[in-house]
This record gives sequence, structure tokens and C-alpha cells, in this order.
Amino acid sequence: MFPKQNNYNANEKLILTKKIVCECKLFYVDYKENKRGRFLKISEKDSATKRTIIVPAEAIQELSGILQEVAALGSAESEATVEKEQQQE
Repeated sequence: MFPKQNNYNANEKLILTKKIVCECKLFYVDYKENKRGRFLKISEKDSATKRTIIVPAEAIQELSGILQEVAALGSAESEATVEKEQQQE
């Protein structure tokens, strides 16, 4: 049913996992389930530290909407930078 995971918490079932590499950091995005329900676990790891946040399943949709807004702002900013650079040429 769920893939096996090599994690210290045997009570958590891993449903989906993704890894993002950005500069000198790793981000792990895990969708898991335990006896309390499903949740999103986002971990940031660099050479010295690891930080983790847990988002309950009920808040994932709202978080997704916020991230989409931020991504749109980032895209708009990138487009404006490209246009400005093209005008300077």
C-alpha cells in the first residue's frame, strides 16, 4: 500500500517524497500519514543544520494557494528584470 521508508519513526507511513536542491541546501518534501492523519513535512538541510515544519493535511490547500501567489510574484519580477536588461542593450 505505502512504500517502505527508512525512518526512525516507524509509526509514519511515507506516501510521497520529493527532493529539491538549491544552492548549497537540500529541501525534502514528504507527504506522510500517522495515527493522527496525513501531513506534509518540509525539511531544509544545509551543511550544519536541519529544520523541519509540519503542515496538517487540512492546511495544505491554503498553503498551496499562498505558494502559487508567491511564485507568480517571482515570475513577474523575473520578467521585469529580463525586460529591463533588454532595454539597456
